[in-house]
Parts: sequence; C-alpha cells; structure tokens
Amino acid sequence: MKRIFWGSLVLGMGIGIFVTALLSIIWFDRQAVDNALSDQQIMEKAKALGMIDPTEGSYKQSITVDEKAHEETETGSSSQESFVILTVNKGMTVSDVAGILRDSGVISDADAFINEVRKADLITRLQPGIFEIKKGSTTDEIIRLLFNK
Repeated sequence: MKRIFWGSLVLGMGIGIFVTALLSIIWFDRQAVDNALSDQQIMEKAKALGMIDPTEGSYKQSITVDEKAHEETETGSSSQESFVILTVNKGMTVSDVAGILRDSGVISDADAFINEVRKADLITRLQPGIFEIKKGSTTDEIIRLLFNK
C-alpha cells in the first residue's frame, strides 16, 4: 500500500475548494446580471404594487398660492392678502416643508426655519394636513400652525 502524504492531500483539497468557490462566484454573479431589472421594470412593478412613483406627485404639487382677498369687515376696508395653501403629505419632512415655504415666498431662509423647529423639539412631530399660511407670517406663527403648538 502506498503511503499518503497528508500535506499534498490537504493542499489538493484546499485548491479544489478555492477553484469551486471562484467558479461559483462567477456563475452566480452572471445569473444576477441576467436577472437584473431595468429601472423602467422596477417602476412598473412598484406602480402595480401601489407604491408611490417619486417622479409623479412631487411635493411641488403640494402647494398652491391663493391670491384671493380676505375681507376685513371690522374696519370696513378690504385688504389684499395672499395665502399659501400647504398640503403636508405623509412622509414629508420638515426640510421638505421648509423648501416649499421658501420657494413660495413665505419664508426667506429654510435653514433658519429648520433650526427654529429643532429648537422647539418638534422636528419629528410634523403631521399630514392642509394648512393656510398667510404670506408674511413669522416663523413662530408658522410653527404654531403646522405643529398645533
């Protein structure tokens, strides 16, 4: 009977395991590329499952500017005031709202607004809803309105 060289046996097994692992990685990686979905296919599947398409229904559609005059009957005169109707959707962040308010001219600095919300410890308390915000409102008035504070 021939004598077995244990070192050669272990070396051969190690090389075999290495080659098998390398071939498996190449094989499964090629299959993953073949089965990969295109962006269009992913969006179609997401729509079929009822998920929101980020290119449609943008947060920019969540705001309208109402230029109607609100009558001031107490003084007998009418003044032209513009209001922004802001719709806060589920999933919107304070940063999203601040950007919309800045773009609509209600606030001048989105970062300052975010910092004020953070100081009031309300950063995670934004609730969905429809809000009528008067142009020229102070940051504190807007925060009280949006966060029911």
